[in-house]
Amino acid sequence: MPVDLTESVRHKTILEKATRTADQTDAPVLDTHDFEGQALVVHVDSHTDGTHDFDLEVSDDGTTFRSPDPVQADDLPTVDSSSDTGDYYTAYLGSARYVRPVVTVSGSPSTGATYSVHGVVGEPSSSPVD
Repeated sequence: MPVDLTESVRHKTILEKATRTADQTDAPVLDTHDFEGQALVVHVDSHTDGTHDFDLEVSDDGTTFRSPDPVQADDLPTVDSSSDTGDYYTAYLGSARYVRPVVTVSGSPSTGATYSVHGVVGEPSSSPVD
């Protein structure tokens, strides 16, 4: 039976597509309130130099962030000269309400990498979702 995903899934662009050469440590957050499932999608468009290590932070209050327990989230990519362009996914399986990406850049890039990060929430506590 076909399923109407517009009734149960929401998307948020967390980091707009841009070329970056510096750390991203204070990205907007994905609020997972009223949803049981959440994921981050990193879309890597191009890479020129530097190493861009993507990670995930979570928070119960939206202010104090921490790394999740390793069993609660898959690793996000480290993007460098050997990385493929495309999409990389990770789900967060913990109970924290807020999720955000963190990117640590090393190697003193002059032109960097072009990417965006998106959040997806699903499995709402009630349906349909606003």
